[in-house]
Amino acid sequence: MAETGRKRWRDLLLEGLAVLLGVLVAFSVESWGADLDEARLGASYQAALESELAANLERAQQRLEDTDARLERSGSYLRTVIHADPSTVSEDQVNQMLLGLGPFRVSAFQRAALDDILNSGGLVVLRSDEIRRGILTYSRFLDQEALSQQFASDFWENHMSPYYFEHGGLSEFFASDLPDLDERADLRAFVGSRRYSNLILERQVRDGVVRRGLVALVEHMETLHHLLEQP
Repeated sequence: MAETGRKRWRDLLLEGLAVLLGVLVAFSVESWGADLDEARLGASYQAALESELAANLERAQQRLEDTDARLERSGSYLRTVIHADPSTVSEDQVNQMLLGLGPFRVSAFQRAALDDILNSGGLVVLRSDEIRRGILTYSRFLDQEALSQQFASDFWENHMSPYYFEHGGLSEFFASDLPDLDERADLRAFVGSRRYSNLILERQVRDGVVRRGLVALVEHMETLHHLLEQP
């Protein structure tokens, strides 16, 4: 009888251990599956961001070139038209300057993949803290760069555009199919004008802010792109 009792308890103990082992194995398999799903999701997020980042990097580099060209044009016009001897400056030169120093156009970067990561909680499934920090910094750089563009655009809309409407001969550019309106640019408002000179100098300052933001953005994008490419 004693032997039978011990055997029964032993069988119950073995059965309990088997059940416990089965539960642990099930939890392990489930956890492994969840980890695998997270790894796949993280890889998907990173691949989308890497593709978007490559496109934005190309766009940022092009915009940096455009900003440098805009700064070069404004500096050239300051020397050769605005601060030149008025007797040597023609109306055509002034009109070319007005065309060359036209509106500031805002250009947005792609953000779909980045916003998907940030808004869906995707940061938690990415593979490293360094990448997570890099993405948050990238988002901040994009926000700052967008603000600098908006400030430059607002300056054009609020100050330069009204000045052009008041003193520029816009019919030269937009009304070529109409009779001669004889509405030529007021050369004195541009050549030797302190006010117009100050407008261009302020625009250079704002373009300089845009340029510095783009340089910082490009540098960080290249760093983040390198991190995402690592296995």
